[in-house]
Amino acid sequence: RLHFLEPDANVRPGERKFDVVLQGQTVLRDLDVVAESGGAMREVVKSLPRIAIADRLTVELRPKSSREPVLSGIEIAAEGS
Repeated sequence: RLHFLEPDANVRPGERKFDVVLQGQTVLRDLDVVAESGGAMREVVKSLPRIAIADRLTVELRPKSSREPVLSGIEIAAEGS
């Protein structure tokens, strides 16, 4: 699971949009945490099952707007747990 939270109370929908790439594969496009959560300081959690991890997890956040992407936390669990 990926946890996102907009830390800036002044950010409006559309001001911080980004793609999320895991293991070289785009798994989320045009993520806008403020738009999806209904405002700043509200969490959005994305469950992304079946991401194969051998010895490391590669996470890329690709900005699609003027503000840098934010990622608040990563939760990794074995499938079926």
